[in-house]
Amino acid sequence: MLDKIAIIDFNRTIFDPDNNGLMPGALDLLCFLKNKKMIIYLLSNAKSENVIQRSNLIKSLGIKDFFEKIFIKDGKSLDDFQLIMKLNKNLDLQSSWVIGDRVKREIILANKCGLKTIWFKNGKFATEAPTLIDEEPDFTVYSLEEILVLIK
Repeated sequence: MLDKIAIIDFNRTIFDPDNNGLMPGALDLLCFLKNKKMIIYLLSNAKSENVIQRSNLIKSLGIKDFFEKIFIKDGKSLDDFQLIMKLNKNLDLQSSWVIGDRVKREIILANKCGLKTIWFKNGKFATEAPTLIDEEPDFTVYSLEEILVLIK
């Protein structure tokens, strides 16, 4: 059986920093992905001095156990996505997803790795439109609930 993974961005994708809580539909999305037997990874951008604080926040939100591994990095890179892919030797690229709110970060990096992409066009970076072909997402959603019908 091939591995199906989901790499999810933290800030402004499943966590709303303006309200200091989960985005509407975040818990439903995580439960849905778990029920689909997907291996879920969290990728969070945080300065090195804020890693422990970010880790504690994820734990306090009650979502830590949904994730196979949580990566808290000072900036996301292609290497981060490639590392996650290497953790899954039998990766099914056609059934593996990256969900993020930035076309110039998560979407472009995931596209370069051949993963399926979902741009959560919401909040602060909703106007950050793709300008390069690698920034074009496979799907654009305006709520996390929309993802439930995209992932088979």
